[in-house]
Amino acid sequence: ASFTLQLRRLLRENPYLEPGFSVQPHPLQGLVDRCRRSNEARSFVQAQKHLHRVLQGLAAERELAAEAFRFFDHDSSGHIDEEEFQHMCSYLGLSEAQMSVMDLDKDGQ
Repeated sequence: ASFTLQLRRLLRENPYLEPGFSVQPHPLQGLVDRCRRSNEARSFVQAQKHLHRVLQGLAAERELAAEAFRFFDHDSSGHIDEEEFQHMCSYLGLSEAQMSVMDLDKDGQ
């Protein structure tokens, strides 16, 4: 696939990498911007290098999130049950109000 298509797909799958998506910009937004600027300047090798770094960063984030999930999934069920969730919230210093907002479907997992 062309670089432009790769970048569009990346941003469709990870919209938080777009400027203005949230108040706090994602750490990889700068690299995405470099991808765009390099592509516009027709520096395709450089653009591809920046894109590769973005993909590596996203893979590292996914692994970090998976490690955090495994840390709190004490029974290795693949779900965070109510007790594990309460432990996680306590560990993170979250209040009862913050805890209640996080379990959107109220299934205790």
